[in-house]
Amino acid sequence: VLSDRKEILRQIQALLINQSVPKLAIGWYIHGKKDATRPVTLGTFGSASTGIDSPHWRVLLMATPRKDTEQAVARVLREGDPIVIEIVDTASRMSRNLAKSKLPFYKQIADEIRGAEILR
Repeated sequence: VLSDRKEILRQIQALLINQSVPKLAIGWYIHGKKDATRPVTLGTFGSASTGIDSPHWRVLLMATPRKDTEQAVARVLREGDPIVIEIVDTASRMSRNLAKSKLPFYKQIADEIRGAEILR
C-alpha cells in the first residue's frame, strides 16, 4: 500500500489489524523504516521510489492520488499476474482527471482494466 500521507497508512494499518491481519505481518517502508519483506507493506511514494527491492510484491494499492505512478507500478510488474488498484475520489474532478490521464499507461501494460468506466 502506497500513500503520500503517513496518517492514511496508519489508518490502513489499524483497519488491517481490526480485520485479523497480524501486526507482525505488516512492514513499513517510510523514512527511517525500510521493511518490505512482510506480506503487507505500508509505505510512502517517496520512500518506495528509491532503490526498493520487492520481488515478492504482486498487488499494489495506491491510497492517495499521484501523477507519477509508473515507477511504483513497475514494482509489481516483475513476475506473475500483478494487480494494481488505484483509489479514485469520483466526487473530485481533479482526481478523476488525474486517473484518466494514466489510462494510456495502464492500457500499455495491462490485459484487463476494471472500473475505468466510472471516470467518464
